[in-house]
Amino acid sequence: MAPSGRSRQPAERSNASQRAAMRWLIDELREVAIERMSLGQRRRACLGAALLGPPALLVLDEPDNGLDARRLDALVALLRAHAAAGRTCLLASHDAALLDQLSARVVRLGE
Repeated sequence: MAPSGRSRQPAERSNASQRAAMRWLIDELREVAIERMSLGQRRRACLGAALLGPPALLVLDEPDNGLDARRLDALVALLRAHAAAGRTCLLASHDAALLDQLSARVVRLGE
């Protein structure tokens, strides 16, 4: 429930979900220099930077590359929250399972 006793609006729930997913993705990286980060950590830091704002359009190329299963779940939650807030994500991926999880509209290129 919202502080006023009313239930939260969809956009509020979406923003709360996005903040929780964001913390899960990047909280541990606050004190790590970028040059000391692994591939997955760098991907998460870049994703966090891209979501500051939040942007109306998010363009991602293989955002799941280098992420472990737990972080992949957080990425899916974050992208779902982004879409639920009425924002757009253009995502390039070879991972059909990721696209299925996102219920994404798929356009196949270069087959």
